[in-house]
Amino acid sequence: MASNDEDDTWIQRGKQKRAVALALTRPMTATEILERVQQILTEQGHKPRTRLVDVSKLLITFQARGLTYSVYQAKVIGTLHFLTTYGRRIVHRVFQRIVHEPPSDMDWELISSVVRAKTRKAVLLAFLDPGGDPLTLTVRQIKERLQETYPMSVYQIVRAKNELVERKLIVAVDMQGTSLIHYRLSEKGRKMSVHLSYEHKHQCQLDVTRFV
Repeated sequence: MASNDEDDTWIQRGKQKRAVALALTRPMTATEILERVQQILTEQGHKPRTRLVDVSKLLITFQARGLTYSVYQAKVIGTLHFLTTYGRRIVHRVFQRIVHEPPSDMDWELISSVVRAKTRKAVLLAFLDPGGDPLTLTVRQIKERLQETYPMSVYQIVRAKNELVERKLIVAVDMQGTSLIHYRLSEKGRKMSVHLSYEHKHQCQLDVTRFV
């Protein structure tokens, strides 16, 4: 492992390295990191030319330097990457960003199975209002909530909804006065959705343009 000063310098050299470090606000798959990196680079005024292979190579180097580790190691796809304690100290010192240790009681394998499918993740997060409170929704209401951010067909929503029901993350609710089936988050689903929405709430707290 390199010294603190060496890693402080190393992580600041190259916009992709800086973006990867800033992207890791929670355990993420390489694809999720890529999406956030592209967003950060766009915010900084760069053309987001980073590819998945670039992120994968950087993650190997980050891990070799002791900056990241695999919270969950998938057999094929869905490995979750996050900053080590040392990596979080570096990010705090260099970028003035506090990144908290991930919860110890999360089912990381289950989280991986949700986030590696964008539709499942989007439908799950649709059950949280902007303030983070859980909602009770029909399939049509899910579609309406996702119309601007992640438009998808009713078939896609129903399929993702069924997959979330199978994983016991959402449950059907009997509503008086209507024949429509409503759904809400289970306690496990609420906990996961709050965790997955973390970066959306906090990603704009840092002025990333300072590191262009």
